[in-house]
Amino acid sequence: MLIHRLYDRAFSHGDSAALSVGGQRLNYRAFAMLIEATRLYLNSAKPAGATFALVGASSLDGWLLTIAARAVGLHSIVLSGPKQILDLNLGVRAVVLTMGAAPAPAFAEAATRSGSPIIAVPPSAFAAPPVLDKARLPKDDACGGHVLLTSGTTGRYKKILVDCAAEAARAEALGALFKADEKSVLFMGPMGLWTSAGHNRPLATWYRGGRVVLEDSSNLAQSILREGVNQLQTTVPFLATILDQLPSSFRRDDSIRVGLVGSSPPWALVERAQVQLSRDINIELGSTEAGTIASSVVRTPDDLRFHHIVPERSVIVVDEAGNQTPTGVAGLVKIRLRDNDVRSYFEAPEETARFFQGDWFLSGDLGRLDASGRLELLGRITDVISINGDKHSTLPYEQALERKLAVTGAAILSAPNERGEDELHVALESFDQTLVQQAPAVSAMFPTFRRVHVRIVAQLPRNHMGKIDRLALRAVLGLG
Repeated sequence: MLIHRLYDRAFSHGDSAALSVGGQRLNYRAFAMLIEATRLYLNSAKPAGATFALVGASSLDGWLLTIAARAVGLHSIVLSGPKQILDLNLGVRAVVLTMGAAPAPAFAEAATRSGSPIIAVPPSAFAAPPVLDKARLPKDDACGGHVLLTSGTTGRYKKILVDCAAEAARAEALGALFKADEKSVLFMGPMGLWTSAGHNRPLATWYRGGRVVLEDSSNLAQSILREGVNQLQTTVPFLATILDQLPSSFRRDDSIRVGLVGSSPPWALVERAQVQLSRDINIELGSTEAGTIASSVVRTPDDLRFHHIVPERSVIVVDEAGNQTPTGVAGLVKIRLRDNDVRSYFEAPEETARFFQGDWFLSGDLGRLDASGRLELLGRITDVISINGDKHSTLPYEQALERKLAVTGAAILSAPNERGEDELHVALESFDQTLVQQAPAVSAMFPTFRRVHVRIVAQLPRNHMGKIDRLALRAVLGLG
């Protein structure tokens, strides 16, 4: 468990920096003492019968609450906002955790409406430095797990419960993949702790004794330069912001490894980053359920389309019947699970049966493998599209199109173009070909996509249940 690793580090390398927040550095000893003070308070305040800790904080406060909650036997869930308290609807099974003398009004209101008690850890909890004593910490089998929320396969929240044993194995594997060590300085910037990458990458860095830079300020580039960052984990929008903020005096530093998650960048942004920041630009592909499956250094536009599977992972492509497709033929992407990967969604048997198949996970992606084993993603096969890395159910958009254009059916698909950039494809079911003139109005509904293609079809392909057959529709639209 992470808390054991941090306490070990506090005793053996207590003066080494563990994290930087807003220009202030905390060494491993100070970090562990803050966690211990939080743990002691929660241990005395947690209500009987609570199973989950809903963490309503980010950055340093979020990590303190998450680690301490697990050390007192609660399963931690980090919230992206107070509305998630209502969406999760855990009631008295959950306690909402915040920092400060009193909780923020929005969190207090949501907790009251959901029936979940709320604990605000006050400043007085940190008045006296606690004594670090590993003997008081729970064994791994008594600690709580961490719950990652994912909506990638269905567009609505599902829970992935990672226990202590799985956490350690995943952190070690991730640390080895990205060569984390005591000299690593990982910049996470404003990436949320509620995201898979926002949780897993710092975890892997701390497991190997490195330093994590958390930053809530608006000037991300200033933090990167000030802290001597050599590993940068970010998304496409944040990378663009960083490049805008870099001073003209900065000279490219190829020792900085840039890892991009969430969505594929435009080639123009990659070229700009390789001139301004570092030539070591990497696309990292994975899922909350299965972790990182591919990591590719970007040298040419093709590297935005074709992903190199990491050595210890196995990925295949299958047809609707589950048969493996030949090289170059599109199908459903399946990922072999490792020994310590989860094999179910927590308390969601129907979704588990649909996407977890023994030692394999059906990711919901459409793709194909080339002759060298690289994976090319062709979009989502489920009723979900990716907009700037965020997953959205297509249903509300499709219903809006049906109402707006008075068509009998609408289907939305996303697919990368030849440069690896996501483009949107909208199919409208109608005999009225003049509807194509509505393309500008349709495009206006999706301003984050660089290009929206509109096609009119006489009949959308459907299965025996009347649902749109998206795999068949891709063939109709020539999307592989």
